[in-house]
Amino acid sequence: MTTAAVTEPTGRRLTVACLAGLLPGLVMWLVNALITGQVLCTNQGFNCLGVALLAFPLGVVFGAGLAWLALHLAGVGQAWRIALLGPAGIWAVGRVLTELSVPLPQPVLLLLYGMLGYLVAAFATASRVAWPWRLGVTLLVLVPALLLTAG
Repeated sequence: MTTAAVTEPTGRRLTVACLAGLLPGLVMWLVNALITGQVLCTNQGFNCLGVALLAFPLGVVFGAGLAWLALHLAGVGQAWRIALLGPAGIWAVGRVLTELSVPLPQPVLLLLYGMLGYLVAAFATASRVAWPWRLGVTLLVLVPALLLTAG
């Protein structure tokens, strides 16, 4: 563990991670806009499904890479941990908020999913927060998402 990770204020870590979470949200919004606007594929039907099945995972990887770069450039300790857990946080937050039917436009929801997902990931990996709190917050987000997916 580096000294930067130990001495880094938790509030700064959470704020920077929340802002970095905008980047994956923007990438996913762009991928969604390119697919629905028929820029990536002009056929109706299964050809567009293949493009979507390829574009969305690539968008997740590219968005996580951009978030990692932003976190690293901002000097956040162990930014790679946040970047790796961020997509799982985005999925969990998105799953729960989708079930709650939050009345916001889809681009705003994608940005919100990114911000909250990376905020949860930053909290879960914050070394200055006691592990029971980190585990509790992580489970508070992850368990309802898993239950909604299973049910």
